[in-house]
Order: sequence, then C-alpha cells, then structure tokens
Amino acid sequence: MKSLVFKMGDDTLLWDCQHDIINTTTRAGEVSPVDVEQALNSPIESPRLEELAVGSRKVVVLVPDITRAWQGIDRMCVAVRKRLSTAGVGEVTWLIATGQHRRMSSDEERTVLGEARKPQDHVLCHQSTENLTDTGKVTSRGTPIVIQKDAYEADLLILLGGVCYHDLAGFAGGRKIIIPGISSRESIQANHRNGLIGNEFNEKVTCGELDKNPVALDMEEYAKVVLKDKKSFLLNVITDERGKPHSYVAGDFLEAWKKGVREAQVLQTIWVDELADVAFVSCGGYPYDLELYQATKALTAVYHGIKEGGGIILVAELREGMGTPIFDRFMRLAMGDLAVAIEELKKDFTIPAYIATKTVYELQGRRCALVAKNKNVAFPGLITDNIEEAANYVLGEAFAGRVLYVPTGNAVHVEKN
Repeated sequence: MKSLVFKMGDDTLLWDCQHDIINTTTRAGEVSPVDVEQALNSPIESPRLEELAVGSRKVVVLVPDITRAWQGIDRMCVAVRKRLSTAGVGEVTWLIATGQHRRMSSDEERTVLGEARKPQDHVLCHQSTENLTDTGKVTSRGTPIVIQKDAYEADLLILLGGVCYHDLAGFAGGRKIIIPGISSRESIQANHRNGLIGNEFNEKVTCGELDKNPVALDMEEYAKVVLKDKKSFLLNVITDERGKPHSYVAGDFLEAWKKGVREAQVLQTIWVDELADVAFVSCGGYPYDLELYQATKALTAVYHGIKEGGGIILVAELREGMGTPIFDRFMRLAMGDLAVAIEELKKDFTIPAYIATKTVYELQGRRCALVAKNKNVAFPGLITDNIEEAANYVLGEAFAGRVLYVPTGNAVHVEKN
C-alpha cells in the first residue's frame, strides 16, 4: 500500500492506494539551472536588455496574468525593471496580457508585479475588445493582426512568460504573450479556429506539437509581424516537473523561446514504460486548480499515459468554479449534445468554448471522476468531495489493473517510452 498525496488548493489530500502503481521517470537532471540574472547577462542572439533600452521612447512590458502566477512572474518583473532603470528608462508601462481572461484585481496586479512597479510607471490590463490598433495586416492563414494600442506604439516591447506544454499552442511562452495575450477577440478566434477541421478536432493541435500545428505556426507568424519594426526582448521561465521555476532563457523572442522549449521537453516530460488502466492526477494545488478551465490541463497531461478508454480521477479545489461563463456553457452544452457544441464553436470560436468541448470529446468512453471542494460545477463524470468515493466509482469492485499517479498534472506531460 502506498499513500498518494494530492494538493487541493492550499490543502493536502491523502489516499491509500492498494493497487500497483506504474513507475514514472524524468530526465530533468540533464538541464542545468540558469537563474534570471544569468539569463539576462547572456541573452540568446540579442543585445542585452540594457543596451536595447537606451534611447527607447516607450517601453512596454507584457506580463502574464494571475492564472500564470506559478511562473514566479514578480521575480522576472523585478529583474527587468532593475535593468531598465540602469539604462536610464524612467517610465515603464506594464501591460497585463490577459488574452480573453477576466480583468485582474488591484491585489492580483500587485501579486504579479511584486516590487517592480515604480511610482512613475503605468499598469494596464488588456481587454480583447478595447483600446486596440488594427495593423491592417493578416497572416497567411487569415488571422487579422490587431493588438493593444500601447503595445503597438512601443518602440521596445519586452515579453515575459513561462514555457510549458500547452494543449492548443503545443508549448506556452514566447509568442503566446502576444496572441492571445494582447490581441483582439477577432484575432484570437481566427487563430484558434485552426484547431478545427470541419466538424472534427485537428489532431495536429495538441500538447508538444509545433512543426505541424497550424495554431502554433500562425502564432509565430503573427508575432513576427507585430515585432518586425520594433525592438523586442524575451525573458521566459522554464518550470520543472513540480511546476517550480528551474531555469530561464532571455534574448531574441523566437530563438530564446525555442531553447526554452527544448529544456521544457526534458524537464516536464514524465516517462512511463507501459500504459496505465487508470490515472490519479492533481493539478498541483493553488493557483493551478483555481478553476476547472485551467484544471483541464491536468487531464490532457495524462492522456498519453493511459490505455484507450482508461479512467481518470482529477483532484482540484475549484474555488472559482468553472472559470468563465463561456467555458461553463459549452461544457454543459457538449455534455448534452457534442455535435451541437461543435457547430456552435464554429460560429463563435473562443478558447474556453474550445477547451470545454474538447474535454468532453476526449473523455468520451472513459469512466471519470472529479474530486473538488466546490461541487457546483459541470463535469462529464462523477463529482464528489471524497476521493474514496471517486476511486470506488472509477476503479469498481474488482479492479486488477495498474495506476498512474501524477501529483502535478498542470506542470507536466506524460509520454510512453
């Protein structure tokens, strides 16, 4: 018997597992840690930030929102502001790149910025329908390039973020702070529609896929156009299998990010020698399990580690419930009629709607349970606050298979050797 430990919000949940647990391994030891100052001192294919900043008229820093607090955003913000001050930059605009997420509170802004903000600085929170500039350009896939006005006017744009597996973009970080981060609703929708082919989900739009992923390729093209006529600099963190900052990359927005992707593949991939019958997965606690919309990343983390039709038990606090009304609506709609949900998605494509609909699609034929403190949510399976009840529901009375245990599902991706 082994006691499995799951983070649920700020609390810990234990479950005594009497079944065989498959062995998992990582290759994280192959990546040496690089701290934020080392990365800034040795940028990849770029001058140092201080050099770029000299003489800059308008400096805008793109900052991830509170749903990415696990990245240790404040550490990056403080390091960047210090370098900008050294270069003589008096005023900085901090632009919170929310994409289509909700507007952040003042307390949340202080959390992500830490001590970085100076009295003369400005803090703006992007909204995808307000304060936009249409560049008049479109990508080769038809995505209109419309971005937040202050970012468009900047002559130095600094991109912060974190590199990790992403079920739509292949990997997060890099160009994703621009689209969806500071782009218009129409731009975001156009880009993400590449996740569908007719009435089917595009199989190339998945975790870890970049080269053949039309969403990822469109994002890269879009970001290149946005940054073509301005100075830019990237600082991204790469987290380990626990979701903790391990290393940093800095420099050219594309080349530095690509190095981050290579490191993320090593740090965040959990390897198994065989597929499990059932997965027990936790998001990793707060803030990963703040809402079901973000918590679904833990589901996608284990799909490649379980057999076809294998069951999943997801542990998540969900103090903010479903996350967004759109995600809530489409989860319920897809649970009622998946085909209708896909038709609605094609008409008005949003990321929350896509994630909700695809979650229901992926969980078809699987016996699943959600263990949550907040049970006032929609989920295609049992919803309970008792992990023993969830285990009994998914495993049944005569379970003789093997179990996959992943305690930090939002931070990793499982693959078979």
